[in-house]
Amino acid sequence: MKKVFTLLFVAMMSICGWAEEVTFDFDNNYQELFPTLPGVSSNDSHDGDFLNDTTTVLNGVSLTVSAAAEGNKNANRIWNNSPRLRMYSGTLTITAPAGQAITKMVFNQGKWNTNNTANEGSLSGDGWEGNTASVVITIAGNTQFKSIVVTVSDGSDNRTASTIEFAEGYEDRATCGKDEKISLPTAIVKAGDDVIAGAAVTWTLSSDSLAKISGNDIVIQNGVQGQVTVRADFEGDATYKPSTKSYTLTIYKGYLLLSSLVEDCTSSNPKWDNGGEYASYWFVSESLVPVNNTVTFASGKYIYLTDGTNNMLFYGTNKQNLAQGHVINGDLGEGKLGAFWGKLYRYNNLPEFSFTDMEVKVQDSVAVAPKTITVSQLADNVNAYIQINNAEFVSIDNKNLKFVVGSDSMAVYNQFGVNTDALEVGEIYTLTGMGSVYKETIQMNLIDFTTGANNISSMKADALKSDAIYNLQGQRVMATKKGLYIINGKKVVK
Repeated sequence: MKKVFTLLFVAMMSICGWAEEVTFDFDNNYQELFPTLPGVSSNDSHDGDFLNDTTTVLNGVSLTVSAAAEGNKNANRIWNNSPRLRMYSGTLTITAPAGQAITKMVFNQGKWNTNNTANEGSLSGDGWEGNTASVVITIAGNTQFKSIVVTVSDGSDNRTASTIEFAEGYEDRATCGKDEKISLPTAIVKAGDDVIAGAAVTWTLSSDSLAKISGNDIVIQNGVQGQVTVRADFEGDATYKPSTKSYTLTIYKGYLLLSSLVEDCTSSNPKWDNGGEYASYWFVSESLVPVNNTVTFASGKYIYLTDGTNNMLFYGTNKQNLAQGHVINGDLGEGKLGAFWGKLYRYNNLPEFSFTDMEVKVQDSVAVAPKTITVSQLADNVNAYIQINNAEFVSIDNKNLKFVVGSDSMAVYNQFGVNTDALEVGEIYTLTGMGSVYKETIQMNLIDFTTGANNISSMKADALKSDAIYNLQGQRVMATKKGLYIINGKKVVK
């Protein structure tokens, strides 16, 4: 077995009196770092030992993994299937020995959430820099550490702290085209409110497979999509401490038309079921002429768009209050084009565009009518605004409803919180909703229901009053005090 840790003494002859590095190696030595792990949860799909406010100490440096935040379904753990510290929420606290300070940490990480924060100092996916007795990192989502190298010193760095600021207006997203490039931010190094004259930064990217730095530009590789961390470093000098600042650049695959977006996401490519791709949707033809889409339905974070043939669910904050019947495109005026930015993927087989930002314009408002289809046509109308007639209500289980149309059984899901108290078993209804799919089940997400032309309850009441026989869809109907019966030849069916 490898040695439990690497301990290096580094002489600091100028600025600091001394410093040392302590390595928490979760990849190779987690069992010695955490000798009394709580064990594996039998009902958890990930192989790993759970950590719940667990502390390990190495050469006086303590590392504490808090329990996951309340309500988070994933526990913080040592993931021993591919050894590393894996955290989903909570905090990671690293504390120096008494009288000493932490000045730097280097992360060998397998996954990083860009929304992670530190109580002080400068934090990125590469590590942390500062000068403090204890660092508390708040974990915002799936973050994995193979190792953490902690530098501690006597804390005698008396240089003036520096910070980096980015001038406003820089781009943190780009839709890739051939040889696309965007400008790096203007970086200003400051000490307090004062600009440090002559201070320069060095730029680095977390991945050169997505983009490269050329002069003052970020040159995006052709045909890529994903996220890259753009980092500026000031190395410091005899007067000022080093500092760093970074941001995330998201690179999107651009879609001009809804038809292309739908065609891609409904293809057999498994990538759509495994995270999908970053995408932007622009509402324009090949010659960049704006193309209209219509909102067929909107509720909460659900916005459904159609071009008349193709349909797609857009999921995200409806900050522009789009509503059913709005005709929209990305023509914002003055030659500016807007779009949806987000991720295109399939959620349990449902094609979906999960957007983080939108810039569109409502050009008109029109009446929207659902498309009347049969149960057998549901699979061809996923994310479409649809209507199904003569649906007999069978049962309800929480949000899952079952109807029968002729000989076809139909699954209906109450996605939008429709009040279903008035539904009666055996009644015939007209249903409107959005075509949907959940895993292997083709279904309708219910928007509304109305009593069909053949209302069984009223028919039964009328029949009981007049002792008459009625025709219901070509069948003879007889009402008795015991109920309503359909007479089919010599066979009586309730």
